[in-house]
Amino acid sequence: MDVAFTYETSIELERKFSNIHVDSTQLKSYFDEKNYGEHLKSLIMGVVCISPRFEQFFKPRRPNYRTEAKTYVHRGVQLTTPTMYLTFDLKLDFEKYLNAQGKLLFAQDALANLDTIAKVKKITDFDLPRFKADFEQFFKETGWL
Repeated sequence: MDVAFTYETSIELERKFSNIHVDSTQLKSYFDEKNYGEHLKSLIMGVVCISPRFEQFFKPRRPNYRTEAKTYVHRGVQLTTPTMYLTFDLKLDFEKYLNAQGKLLFAQDALANLDTIAKVKKITDFDLPRFKADFEQFFKETGWL
């Protein structure tokens, strides 16, 4: 399974989120050979942690699930999404992250938001409890929990 994070943060949190950035290579290698069912093969979680004065410009998007591949052009580059692909946003509390140590808090918030997958009615063949347990194990092995 492919799993990745993207980040939209305010400048006040830029340095803090550089420490919170999950290593894509570690994440990919940890989940690469795992299979949790036929209805979800790729997951991208968009992390949104924006100052309240800019929140109006960064509304969290609804989960977007695609069963078919889609080809599109983004900033002049042709991209193709895989099949059985889900994207959703994790809206994080700006004030909480401004005043806290990030890794533990982020790991807890990311794990709590995995339940979003269960809200997508078209995803019926997916072992969410095992996926959550593996994600928690990933955070433990990388020293985040």
